[in-house]
Amino acid sequence: MTHARANDINFTSAKKMKSDLDASIDVFSDSPEVRNIYEPKIEQKRIPAPTEKEMNSFFAELKHV
Repeated sequence: MTHARANDINFTSAKKMKSDLDASIDVFSDSPEVRNIYEPKIEQKRIPAPTEKEMNSFFAELKHV
C-alpha cells in the first residue's frame, strides 16, 4: 500500500473550499455573456382586452360547465 505525500494532500477545510467555489461562481455568473444565456428572450405582445360579446360568450360557457 502506498501513501500520498504530504505535499500532494489538500488540507484546505471544506468550509474554505465552499467559500472559494461560491466566490468563483459569483464572479462567473456576473459576466454579461453568462447572463445573456440564462435570460430568456421574451417577445412582449400587447393583447387586446376582450370585447363585451367575447366576455358574454365566455361566461355563458362557464355557466354550462
